[in-house]
Amino acid sequence: MEKMTKTTSSMRITFSCILSTLLWLPLLASAQNQTVEEEPNWYQIEIIVFEHRMYAGNSGDPEVWPKNLMLAYPPGTKHILTQEELEAMEEESMAENDSMEPSTDNPLTEKPFVQLDDVVSQLTRELSAIDRERDMRVLVHKAWRQPIGKKQDAPSIVMLGGDQYDGHYELEGTLQFSVSRYLHMDTNLWLTRFEANLGQEDSSWPQLPEVPEKRLGGNELDALYNENVADLDGIHTPWDNDPVSNNAETGSLFGGLNNNPFGTEQAGTTYPASRGKYAIVDIVKLSQTRRMRSAELHYVDHPHMGILVRIDTYKIAEPNESTDSEE
Repeated sequence: MEKMTKTTSSMRITFSCILSTLLWLPLLASAQNQTVEEEPNWYQIEIIVFEHRMYAGNSGDPEVWPKNLMLAYPPGTKHILTQEELEAMEEESMAENDSMEPSTDNPLTEKPFVQLDDVVSQLTRELSAIDRERDMRVLVHKAWRQPIGKKQDAPSIVMLGGDQYDGHYELEGTLQFSVSRYLHMDTNLWLTRFEANLGQEDSSWPQLPEVPEKRLGGNELDALYNENVADLDGIHTPWDNDPVSNNAETGSLFGGLNNNPFGTEQAGTTYPASRGKYAIVDIVKLSQTRRMRSAELHYVDHPHMGILVRIDTYKIAEPNESTDSEE
């Protein structure tokens, strides 16, 4: 009787272990699948940002655009580097770190956030169509490849376009790409119109944040907000009650440095201490989230600008294993 009791107890323990194992197997498999799913996939992204010129000098623009804008670059920004810029930065980094050896443990056959040649462009027809329109002007056209993962891990990519005025571009800001169930693009872009600074009264537009520098591995800002930018929800800012100076008789919408409608700098012209050779006439911001699918052309509209974007899945080529075997 005692022997039978021990046998029964042993069978119960064995059955309990088997049952416990069976219950844990789906959880282990789920954890493994989750690990695989968390590995971000690569995509090829191509965008065109263009300007609508029909609202030159605000004439005919029915919209009244707010001036209490929050303009800032989020931390952890990245630039789309040309191949030449990337190679130069890598050489400079190696020169500054004599003991640093080239990394050989990276299995990737190419690097992300590098600008692609025009030959891989899939928006050639759209680009030509915009160029033919008198009331449109291309500000940015870029194509690159990158991994896209969860939003909390997604870097903000700096976008700069148009002509430069006092170290700032007409188009500035960032784009962010992430994926949950669908692909998502978050836009944080602002388009600025400038005019020659002839000592006129300062307007109430906010100052433009400094553009992050190009660095290997991305860029980190010391603070989330520029010192001249604040969260405007209920917070008074120094420019809230400033008088508005908006002269629509200054010429075309965007002049450029070499062919601007304001002419060259005049002798004896003085500029306010806080401003340069150009003053801000207006700023419009495009800030929204767009859900999209891969292999489809998407259009983001705004009265002053537009964005065409296409995102395609991309498979990185496997590392060439023949190199090791030949040595």
